[in-house]
Amino acid sequence: MWPRAVEEYQGSGSWRKSEANFSDLITPFAGRLNGQQLDQLLDAVIDNGQNWDAAETDTLLLALLRNATPADRPSHDARNRFYQHIVRMRRIDKYEDVLTFLQSDGWVPPPPEPPADDD
Repeated sequence: MWPRAVEEYQGSGSWRKSEANFSDLITPFAGRLNGQQLDQLLDAVIDNGQNWDAAETDTLLLALLRNATPADRPSHDARNRFYQHIVRMRRIDKYEDVLTFLQSDGWVPPPPEPPADDD
């Protein structure tokens, strides 16, 4: 059921649909997701602008992450991708609480990547 839920969420076509999909499809898995599944979720957030920019994504994501056991938190690679994306999109403030939580087990955000060269 998880692959279908995360795929549907990743394809959300609007901010409201994104929030509804997270609540209806993702939240029921709270406390039962492993690290790989949470990696998929972080990628689903950053792969769709409707998801990462939806008003409630940060609070919904934080609640879900808080329900994961420390051993099942997202990988450092997924956290790094998530961090680099929100830096590029200038959304650090929106995800400040999520970033603080992700750092609670010792993960340190990497230096921001330089902007892509459009030459």
